Amino acid sequence: MSKEISKLMMAEKMASEKIAEARAARNEKMKNAKREAQILIDEYRKEKEKSYQESLEKTLGTSGSESENLQRQTDAEVSKMKQDFERNKSTVINMLVGAVCSVTCVVPEGRKRNMPQDD
Repeated sequence: MSKEISKLMMAEKMASEKIAEARAARNEKMKNAKREAQILIDEYRKEKEKSYQESLEKTLGTSGSESENLQRQTDAEVSKMKQDFERNKSTVINMLVGAVCSVTCVVPEGRKRNMPQDD
């Protein structure tokens, strides 16, 4: 009877080892399938992105995006403003200095009438 129990225990051990091997093999297959699926997804996404970019380029024109054109225009306007500033800077400074230095002190007539008279 002891021989039969040991055979049974040995068979149970072998069965659990086979089950563990099958689980490990299944997990490995699942990992491989997941990697392959991710590769396919990435390829599909890349293809759709390329198609989208091509259609977007056709819609916006062949020169690229509008933001680049807008950036160029903005840079040109900023450059023009800087040139205008440099060209007019000395004129404005002279005008301000002249206005500050040529202050005339005039008391308005209304104030003169309201001031108390020194007798």
